[in-house]
Amino acid sequence: MQPTPAPPRRSLEALARLGERLRKVLTWDGVASVAGFAVAGVALSFAFDYVLVLPWGVRLCFLLAGAFLLVGLVRKRLIKPLARTVGAVELANLVERVNPELSQSLITAVELTQGGSEAAAHISPSLVDAVVRDVEGRVGSIGFERIFSLTRLRRKTAIVCGSALGMLLLAALNPGLAAIWLSRDVLLSAERWPKETQLTLLKPTPPIYVATGDDVLIEVKVTRGSPTSVVLDSIVDGRLARSEPIVEASTGLFQRRIENVSRPFQFRVRGGDDELGPFDVEVRLRPRIDMQSIRLWCDYPSYTGIPSTPEEEPIRYANLKVPEGTRVRYEMATNVDVSRACWVFRPADASSGSAAAAPVADEKTESDWPDAGAVDLELQGGREFRGSFEVRESGQFYFQLEGADGFRSRKPDRFRVEALKDTPPAVKIVEPERVTEEVSPDARVAIRISAHDDYRIEKATLLGSYFGPGKDRGVEQAKEFSKFSPLAEGDAKASEPAGEKPIEDEVVIEVAAIQTGEATPPVPGARFQFWAEAKDFAGHVGDSQMHFLQVLEKEDILRILMEQLMIVRDQLRDVVRRQASARKDLDDFQRALALREKIPVEEASKLARHRLDQSRVSQALDREARELGRVILRTVRNNVGDEKWKTWVTGLRDDVAALASHGSVQIEKSLETLQKAASREPQDLKPLASVAQAQRDLEREVESIILRLSEFGDKNALIQMLRDLRRRQADLRRETHLHLQGTAPREPQK
Repeated sequence: MQPTPAPPRRSLEALARLGERLRKVLTWDGVASVAGFAVAGVALSFAFDYVLVLPWGVRLCFLLAGAFLLVGLVRKRLIKPLARTVGAVELANLVERVNPELSQSLITAVELTQGGSEAAAHISPSLVDAVVRDVEGRVGSIGFERIFSLTRLRRKTAIVCGSALGMLLLAALNPGLAAIWLSRDVLLSAERWPKETQLTLLKPTPPIYVATGDDVLIEVKVTRGSPTSVVLDSIVDGRLARSEPIVEASTGLFQRRIENVSRPFQFRVRGGDDELGPFDVEVRLRPRIDMQSIRLWCDYPSYTGIPSTPEEEPIRYANLKVPEGTRVRYEMATNVDVSRACWVFRPADASSGSAAAAPVADEKTESDWPDAGAVDLELQGGREFRGSFEVRESGQFYFQLEGADGFRSRKPDRFRVEALKDTPPAVKIVEPERVTEEVSPDARVAIRISAHDDYRIEKATLLGSYFGPGKDRGVEQAKEFSKFSPLAEGDAKASEPAGEKPIEDEVVIEVAAIQTGEATPPVPGARFQFWAEAKDFAGHVGDSQMHFLQVLEKEDILRILMEQLMIVRDQLRDVVRRQASARKDLDDFQRALALREKIPVEEASKLARHRLDQSRVSQALDREARELGRVILRTVRNNVGDEKWKTWVTGLRDDVAALASHGSVQIEKSLETLQKAASREPQDLKPLASVAQAQRDLEREVESIILRLSEFGDKNALIQMLRDLRRRQADLRRETHLHLQGTAPREPQK
């Protein structure tokens, strides 16, 4: 075995540096090749797609093919060359090929000094050492720089860099086209290539959602070119519905408003050689109240006595007319899911009585929504909400809703609320009818009142003051009306609804029992003023008009009653005149038709006037019969007149009432029957003669009553004159007696 010769260290180091340089050159060349391929691919894809407007499928195929070729090129020109290891022998061959003057000495020195070389075993070591020393001596003069010619690589790199810079410059000058190429050929979008015209959609911004019934404003800006017109195509269910020109609002800005959108559609915009779209417009429901879901419960104030709304029987409407102070609970639902619900109340304007309308807030203005004073409500399940409020004043309330998709309610449904203020009870004294009533010292006066409240009356009281003759200070007293006493708990009336009918009740005032503040009962010349007062459960008090009882002597009361009878007599005389006038008109009508012997149809309507005249007579008789009844009632109340007188007045009342309810009314009915028959066909004149005779009989009967009253009046006047003489004689006797006793005389009564 011979020893291995020493290796040429300087030569090997030079070859190692040459290998590093070779890797750099290979990397440079691979990158330039890949970059050139990419630049060419971009240019070709832009050119083909811009000119031919390739469909999406073709663009996808080109993109996949380009990506596949690019990966293959990277593998071939970069990965594989750089993965291969170039040995010292191969590098020495490259050097020997460029430097023939070495005469294979470099490759010999490198190859024979490697461990395990078979050729070195057959060559003298001294010879190998000599070759190594020779190569090492000339290593500094070997032209390693001539191994690679970089001219072609530099030219190639310059071409690629120039092309890439050119493309970048063009993209910078027209970024819109570069963005469209990136969107179409890399991201495979449907964006269109602009040619001479470029359109930009400003409004609306996709994705486009609109509420049912709203408008869609389409704004398109022409960023390049000057198209003669811009057209909007509306597409419904995949078919072109209509094409409409878009109005140019300003230079380069086109606007078109699609009103009252009710269903989904698509639209595209065309102008010049550019086209935008199609864009989908989705329609969403704007939130509002589902009227079928309305449920309300009212808790009424205690003063009304109205029971609260049963839980199982809610009110199904929201317009309310409830007492002031009512607590209202409500539950409602919306037509779509909502993220927020607010309750807003607007009080009624004091001058007009209507609620002031709140301005409709723009859905994009956050600061204007919801309206001022809005109260957030509790949501359940996305659609249901609930709340409550107390009715303090009249007005309107409404709900502002925000849907889960962001749409808000506009022009919400408004519900009226009328707050019924509790008014004081209305009280009226029904009896006695006159404000001032003359009574005797032992009279019994029935005082009847009628009271009504919008809800319930807690109690009613008769209040009065007694004033003695010549006194200004009265004695107060009161008396309760029993029908207005508080209802016992559990009474069925406690649940009666508001607005019940008026209640009437009466108390009897015994004049002799009126408290005078002294030991004596009321005396003639005194007066008792009284009024009725009612109080409801809310504490409001209502009172009636003031009435007066004037205490007089029984003889004075009787004289007043007799004067009333004389007034009745005078009124009955007027009744006789009316009846005579009505009979005369009927006789004239009968004579005018005497030659025809029939009542023609065209004359039948005139009988209505005669019936109306007779009706006035009946009303007058009935009024006087009632007046006679009041005379009898006052006679009984004041305990005046004897039984004979009462019987006589009662007989007069019954006779007048009979004439009013039978005699005169029967004449009316006869005229009405005749009128109806004559309006259908001509009637005989004989019924008219019968009616006229009945009127004459009525006149005679009324005149008979007048005669009875006149005779009584004359007799009563004589009796009254004698009574006055007797009273004056008694007064003179009393004055003379007082004068004899030394008391200063006083003027006798006249």
